[in-house]
Amino acid sequence: MSAVCISCAAEKELPLARCSRCGLAPVGPDRALSVIASTRLLTEPELREVQKRILAGEPFRPSRSRVEAAGRVLAGQAAVAPVNLTRNQAVALALGNLLLTPALGFAVWFGLRQRPGLGARQALWLTLPVSLGLFGSWALLFVYHLRG
Repeated sequence: MSAVCISCAAEKELPLARCSRCGLAPVGPDRALSVIASTRLLTEPELREVQKRILAGEPFRPSRSRVEAAGRVLAGQAAVAPVNLTRNQAVALALGNLLLTPALGFAVWFGLRQRPGLGARQALWLTLPVSLGLFGSWALLFVYHLRG
């Protein structure tokens, strides 16, 4: 799911597309609300929560900062959703660090360091212990070889 209808909470592919269930085509202020009710500005769990609230009959009233971010998106400026690693992504990154190289984790950290959310910090915290452990192992092997 990448968006929900702000009227009936139906899932839709694009935030500004006409809803196939209720027929709402976002125009005027509904355009900003529709952009907010999408993965362009919300994480999947946040979007599910918005969908539940709309289904419960609550009016969709996002914060002023979200409305401003939607305005920037509609004006052509990129707004970036927060990035947090899921459990599966964290496990995959940890395994990649162990089985391949910690450079993988540092690359993920480098790519996420300017984005909002905890993704960069999570990547670094998964990568540093593996890097230090591998460095220590190589150092011990080197010292053992010199004495050997």
